[in-house]
Amino acid sequence: LVRHEHAAASMAAGYAQLTGKPGVCLVTAGPGATNLVTAVAEAYVGALPVVILAARASTVNAHRGAAQEVSTEKIFAPITKFAIRADRSDHLVDLVRQAFAIARSGKPGPVFLDIPRDLLDGEVEFGHYEPSAERARVPGPSDVVARVGRELLGARRPLLVAGGGTVASGAFAELRELAELLRAPVLTSMSGRGSLPDDHPLAAGGLGAHRNDLSKRLLVEADVLLGLGTRFEEMETNWRPGYVPADGSRYLQVDLDPAELGRSIPAHIGVVGDVRTVLRQLLDLVRPARAGEATPFADDPRVREVVEAVA
Repeated sequence: LVRHEHAAASMAAGYAQLTGKPGVCLVTAGPGATNLVTAVAEAYVGALPVVILAARASTVNAHRGAAQEVSTEKIFAPITKFAIRADRSDHLVDLVRQAFAIARSGKPGPVFLDIPRDLLDGEVEFGHYEPSAERARVPGPSDVVARVGRELLGARRPLLVAGGGTVASGAFAELRELAELLRAPVLTSMSGRGSLPDDHPLAAGGLGAHRNDLSKRLLVEADVLLGLGTRFEEMETNWRPGYVPADGSRYLQVDLDPAELGRSIPAHIGVVGDVRTVLRQLLDLVRPARAGEATPFADDPRVREVVEAVA
């Protein structure tokens, strides 16, 4: 139990961020549900799968103001992927399955299910319950991924920028391998922290207010940047020169949500796909090209530049 419902939604979002699985919170009617709004909005913006099971006054008392009744499904509609009030007990099984499927599918996010009190008093017969499947790993179009691979291999000063999508897809090993093969420093957004260990030789720091002298310089000097599930949003850039890729550089963007491609920063190539899957596609192209790398990793000038600057 929590002392305030806001904490319940925050805990559910935290669980989702740490595990990649839907966090669930259960609240009572009226202010029990409306107290969730700020944390649910944060989960929506942060693409975190959360399932909210909220109470409502009995259907026989609907629209009479019972239990501080307000149209909570309408309040949550703009900050969830799906918000609905159940009207029949025999709908609940399918609605709960749908809630988990929608929360996890595509770009993850919160789902709100409003359940009138009397629907919980009845018995419902149903067959074997089939849980919703785990979300599919969406690959990028092979021809587009090939273009990204050629850009990265031809870059003189490549840079990888890992965001929350990298963490959400569990692309840690793939990010590390690609960075090492390309000798490419890695910057992280706030939600991308941890996608590459901070003590890795190519971990160069953050963006925006969380940047350092090294990450500031690498961002504007890079000739090709690969954004991985990152949005270059206001807290990281305020969309000002020096906080975004420099004019003349090539920005390549990978994101599961097509609406994010080029939304904050114009992308020269946009790839719609799961970050881990797309990175594996890129590794199939980059590994053979870098198989005969003559310079040892630790002696590479780019690696030494990052290590010395961090030190």
